[in-house]
Amino acid sequence: MLRTPDVFSSHLGATQIRALDTSADLALVRMMMLNQDPPDHARLRRVVAAAFTPRALHELATAIESRAAELVAGIRPLGEADFVSIAADLPVWTLALILGMPK
Repeated sequence: MLRTPDVFSSHLGATQIRALDTSADLALVRMMMLNQDPPDHARLRRVVAAAFTPRALHELATAIESRAAELVAGIRPLGEADFVSIAADLPVWTLALILGMPK
């Protein structure tokens, strides 16, 4: 499938679970790496490949586990919390870490 994008294209309809409302929505999601076919996808993959080596992923996993523990520790004094608002922090924080953004 990955070698025949003319038959199995991520770009044609994009890989969205929900229906896209407009052609502008489709155009926007087609810009995402996930929704691109070769050679564009391969070019972008080379740019981010260093962030996903086994060593980098191990270090990332350690950092994510630490951040998750911090988030859970922040809940304990409250006794209860909105899980979605707490959980939403982790993927955004992880992406920022991968991109090298300061805390």
